[in-house]
Amino acid sequence: GETSTEGLGRLKTLFSAGIYPNATTLLYWEGGNDIITFLKDSDPLLLLSPSASDYPLTDKLTSVLDSTEANISTAIAAARDEGLSVYVATYSPRPLAVLPCKPLLIPLMVPEQAAHANEYTVLLNDRIRQAATHGGAVVVDVASDGQLSASTSYWENCNHLNEQGNAI
Repeated sequence: GETSTEGLGRLKTLFSAGIYPNATTLLYWEGGNDIITFLKDSDPLLLLSPSASDYPLTDKLTSVLDSTEANISTAIAAARDEGLSVYVATYSPRPLAVLPCKPLLIPLMVPEQAAHANEYTVLLNDRIRQAATHGGAVVVDVASDGQLSASTSYWENCNHLNEQGNAI
């Protein structure tokens, strides 16, 4: 439930406290809540498509994505400075189906909303990949597994995979 800013702070605290001194690898999966927070504040019903030519929130969304990418880049650099091998994960697109979704004002996500959410996910994943590429991290490309977006049976809700989805 944390943003990339909060996650970066937590990671730095762990490093400075010397927690996990024998760690060799970091799997970093942050950024999703940055977009969720943006949507709660700006488009809580997911009515807008960020790929639409008349999308009114381009500047605000770009600022959020810039900040998220910077936080992920900083986390990668901090982990590499600690001598860790770093992996960063992307987010899977949701199935175009009805899913429970507490962040929305109405706690269900319908297919059109899922399509819009997936457009935001594509933009976030692009920034995650850029941060990984520039920082020398390996991308765990969860987004590339089409199986996860093919069925609601892998999803706990509109934002989280269930145990079966995480196993994939």
